[in-house]
Parts: sequence; structure tokens; C-alpha cells
Amino acid sequence: MILSLAIQGLFAYLLEYFAANYALSDKLTSADGTLTGIQAAAASGAPIGDLAVQIGNTFLGGNGFAFMLIIAMTVAIAILGTTLAAMNTGVRISFAMAQDAEMPGVMGLLHSRYATPTYAVVMMVIVSAVIGTIGVVGGVTALTGITLASNLGTFILYALICALTTVAFAGKADFSTFKHIIIPVLGFIANLVMVLAIFIIGLQSGESTTQATDLALGISAVWLLVSLAYFITNSLRKGQAILPKAYSMPSKEQPE
Repeated sequence: MILSLAIQGLFAYLLEYFAANYALSDKLTSADGTLTGIQAAAASGAPIGDLAVQIGNTFLGGNGFAFMLIIAMTVAIAILGTTLAAMNTGVRISFAMAQDAEMPGVMGLLHSRYATPTYAVVMMVIVSAVIGTIGVVGGVTALTGITLASNLGTFILYALICALTTVAFAGKADFSTFKHIIIPVLGFIANLVMVLAIFIIGLQSGESTTQATDLALGISAVWLLVSLAYFITNSLRKGQAILPKAYSMPSKEQPE
């Protein structure tokens, strides 16, 4: 995992962001020829595609459009692979939570022949289709709002995992200050900073960006209320305490 993150951060993101910004110059012009550089990229519907065409025409003998199509194809393959990986993870987590009675039992049913969580897959497809349809029909603002809501959930989840790592390994024999305190604390702070940065910048940007940010906060609030309602109802149905009681180690009586 560390190697994959290093490759992703040092090569993919580094090249994507720094190289793309470095490539922006007065040679990139808008369709009407009035804008150049970063202004032309802002006005374009596909600035990376425009850069690909420009670079391909310069270095590949005028084959910029073909170069752009190849890049688009690799992006489509990457999106497909990422979607499959995310859905496989989602249905397995839903299945495990259903086995622990933390989600409806139907999510934990397996296919009689293939032993896959069929109903969880069907539910994931339906929810994804509804969200995708809303994003397409609602336009850029709705799609951006859904994306920001997803990012908010991801960053909060990672922050909680970092915090729980410190709690889970406290007092264990293999406890490590570096692995179980320093790294999780830094991860928690980083995810918290990203959440605050995204939404503070979004709320201060105005116009459609602020609307998308408000939509993301609304989606997150509704999902939180639904989750809390299910948690409380499920806890009452099972007779479990909603708030866990403090646990204390039983005292050992000294023999006389």
C-alpha cells in the first residue's frame, strides 16, 4: 500500500498537476482566439484534452487528436477499474455489516451458486444509478455537489480510521509509537484540513461553486440523519444501549 501511494503521489499526481500547469502558456488559446493560457483553460470544456492536442501536434507530427483519444481511452479504463474496485469493496463491507446486524439482513444474503452478496450488489447498482442520474440531469452544479459529498464522506472515514487505529492498539503488546500514534495523528490532521479547505473555499467562492458546496452539505446531513435513525431504531430493536457504558476492569481480590 505504501508503494502504491508513493507511485500515485510521486508520479501520477506530480505529473498531472505540475506538468499540466507547466504546459499552460500563451500557445494554448480558446476557440475564438481571444484567451490564452490559464484563462483559455478555464473557458474550455476539456482543458487537458486541449493540452493533449497541442502537445501531440508539436511532438508527434501533428497527431494531437489521436494522442488525445489514446489518453481518453486510458482514463476510461482507469475509471472502469476504479468503479469495479469501489463497488466490490462497498458490497463486501455492506455484507459484513449485515452479518453483524448493523445493516438490513437482506444485504447479507449470498447467491446460492456463486456465493456472492447478490442483493448488496443489486442495491449498490440501484443507488449508484440514482445518484448518477441526478448528477447528469442536474447539470454541473448537482454533479459537483455529489462529488463533494462523496469526498466529505471519504475524508471523514479516513480520519475516523486514523483515530480508531490509535485507540485499537493502545495497550497492545505490538504497540508502536510511530505506527500507532504519529502516523494516525498526522493522517487525522491531514484529512481534517482537507475537509475544512474544500468546504471553506467552496463556501467563499460564490455562484455555482457555493451552490454545489451547499448541496454537498445538505446531502451529507440527510445521510447522517438517515444513518442515525437506523442506528437508533436497530439498537432499540435489539435491546442494546445507544451510548456504550464505561468499562472497568474487575478488581482481583487478594487471597487471605
